[in-house]
Amino acid sequence: MTAAIFPTFLIIGTAKAGTTSLWWYLLQHPQICLATVKEPRFFAYEGERVNYLGPGDDKWARETATTWETYQALFHPAPSQRAVGEASNVYLYFASKAAPRIAERIPNAKLIAILRHPVERAYSNFLMLRGEGREPAADFRKALREEKKRLAAHWSPGWAYTGRSFYADSIATYFKSFPRAQMRFFLYEDWARAPQQVLREIFQFLEVDPFQPDMSVHHNVSVAPRSRRLAYVLHNRSRLSRTLRLFLPKAVRDSINRRLREANARRPAKLAPEVRAELLPLFQDDILRASELIGRDLSPWLKAAV
Repeated sequence: MTAAIFPTFLIIGTAKAGTTSLWWYLLQHPQICLATVKEPRFFAYEGERVNYLGPGDDKWARETATTWETYQALFHPAPSQRAVGEASNVYLYFASKAAPRIAERIPNAKLIAILRHPVERAYSNFLMLRGEGREPAADFRKALREEKKRLAAHWSPGWAYTGRSFYADSIATYFKSFPRAQMRFFLYEDWARAPQQVLREIFQFLEVDPFQPDMSVHHNVSVAPRSRRLAYVLHNRSRLSRTLRLFLPKAVRDSINRRLREANARRPAKLAPEVRAELLPLFQDDILRASELIGRDLSPWLKAAV
């Protein structure tokens, strides 16, 4: 009988804060084993039926593990690998469910979170879904106005632009289930300015040897599509993609897809200062609470301009 495999660490969030790049860099470390699916989301959806209805949300269900057996099957550590983990940034958003479930299954797990300025996180989230051809609104303000209605219509948490930008309650929830010594919080600014330093701290936290991964590629960078329809075809399951699987090897399909994505991408517009100023009061109290909870000065986040 195969011995049970218990993750020793989890990257719990937040979305659009560099966690994809972090996952790829950790994947290169010879002493770290990561789940074969980047975001299993098990502790957010254990025992549930996942069936979201937003554009392209079918992928959310396909990649989510809802049973312990399915989840464990995602980990294949080698004898030399000291740390076993995964990265599901929805764990921060669903802290009320995820934190107690993690504490019950793996109480000694080490938890890592990267926090990003809430308005910038929301806008980057919007740009990502626009880049995937999924967001129908070309205007960020319009998408924000649609947020509550979309979530009520059972679109996935990927559409929670402002909802996933509140951190304080989630952090407090995790502190009820885990000692602070088992948690590490970083800021997106830390990651953007000195990623190697952040990695050194994470490697030390995970008790693995120092390591220098190849960091030449930045992953999950937001772009604006020249054609939203083409972007949707390239990023999501479609009749064309299913047909191509019948005739072309995966390596060829990936190469074609990558080139078409590059040709269809352009630099997105920066967040308008007036939009940032409009949204900032929404997060002010949460920023102050989060600052106190993690012991980091977040006062620069309260400025209307950067």
